[in-house]
Amino acid sequence: MRRAIDGGCGAMLAHISAYLDGELDAAECSTIERHCRTCPRCAAVVDGLRRTIGLCRNAGKAPLPDPVRRRARQSIRRLLAAEAIPRKADGATARRSRRRRGRRGGRS
Repeated sequence: MRRAIDGGCGAMLAHISAYLDGELDAAECSTIERHCRTCPRCAAVVDGLRRTIGLCRNAGKAPLPDPVRRRARQSIRRLLAAEAIPRKADGATARRSRRRRGRRGGRS
């Protein structure tokens, strides 16, 4: 249960993200909306954040260039391989077979 939103702009600003994410109840939303009707600064913050969230949601994913993707996969494979070979107390490596799960055909 949240505390009632009261006070000035600071109290409003502390709840704006929750307001835009739909996490507040009707009374809390009403309080913020009422405040924003009389406070141009808070209204501008709400509008700006709403637009920013919309831009981020609509931005999509940027594909990685092939060379970057290959290097990343090689690095991941090296890290996984290093993890798969446990070390003995004397520093020697112990051989252990490790079955990979969830692998689909072919390498990428």
